[in-house]
Amino acid sequence: MGTLNLGLRASLVVLVYAFSFYSKAATLPTYTCKMTIETMTIDGVLNEKTWGKADTLKFVENTAGGQPLQATNAFAAWDSTNLYLAYVTKDNTIKGTLTKRDDPIYNEESVESFFDADTDQTTYIELEWNCLNTVWDGLIKNVNGTVTSTDNAWNASDMVSAVKLRGTPNNSTDVDTGMTVEVKIPWKDLDTNMTKKVSLPPKNNEKMRINFYRIDRRDNVSTPDLYAWSPTMNGSFHTPSKFGYIIFSTAVATGTAQEDNNLFSKKANKGVPVRAVETIPGTMRISYFVPSQSIVRLTICNASGQRIKSLENSGMPSGLHEAIWNCTDDQGRKVRNGVYAVFLQTGSSQKACALSIIGK
Repeated sequence: MGTLNLGLRASLVVLVYAFSFYSKAATLPTYTCKMTIETMTIDGVLNEKTWGKADTLKFVENTAGGQPLQATNAFAAWDSTNLYLAYVTKDNTIKGTLTKRDDPIYNEESVESFFDADTDQTTYIELEWNCLNTVWDGLIKNVNGTVTSTDNAWNASDMVSAVKLRGTPNNSTDVDTGMTVEVKIPWKDLDTNMTKKVSLPPKNNEKMRINFYRIDRRDNVSTPDLYAWSPTMNGSFHTPSKFGYIIFSTAVATGTAQEDNNLFSKKANKGVPVRAVETIPGTMRISYFVPSQSIVRLTICNASGQRIKSLENSGMPSGLHEAIWNCTDDQGRKVRNGVYAVFLQTGSSQKACALSIIGK
């Protein structure tokens, strides 16, 4: 067999790369939703052990899958009675004015969940929340990516949600850093005629289709920023073929009270109430506990103790909070591989933890 000429060989390399890229792009994400045995208090403060054990749903830019301008993470858990959701957003300009149920909050800013229990990609439930804890909920019928009917008279009547803000909506005189939304949705509210008698609550390892979204709006920018867990790669969230998969596991998300390394245990909170985990190469998820409402300063320092990045410097309520560090300094430059430290100062108390950047 003869040797390929350089031009043909280069073309083949391009084709193989393109095939690999588009194969990966077509892969839909899967999330394992763990069971909780904890009593969940829906107050917008994610201080239950469940949230510390839940895997993270990271949002990307919806139309191309790139990095978002402002980070959003979501979490999910379940028990025999309810589905639990939580969202943590970074937001330097919190916006929201609508306060009545089923007001069109999608025209302002919102976090959303689309739930397709029977995976038929035709009928699904849409749920939304804004910064004022206003709810939009409805039943959607969709044919080949086109919404054919919307029943917003339907309500998840027993759903409970709460919002904690780090800032003030529609106020340019203070510094906003984001919000936390916590939700409890009874399975009976999700068991509609659109589920086609799917088993709810789900059984162990049962798979359903779901997607998580966020609409964010910047000052002086007419078009919204659209973020998603599973990007639709177009301008519409209503693309059920792009919904990801959620697998319900009876593996318990909560630990025992004896787990000293649990971020939420009282013993752990007396030690080092800050943790850093690399979620994707070059991005760190930093979870930290604030024991009481205070001014919080969260900074990154290099091995010499020099501050290279300020992540938070604002008043925060007690409870669990989260920050995303994209491994850049205050000037936006990527930092080098190496060992760094996260310093958390709450009032007069300061804690720290080390983290390593191996590759970006």
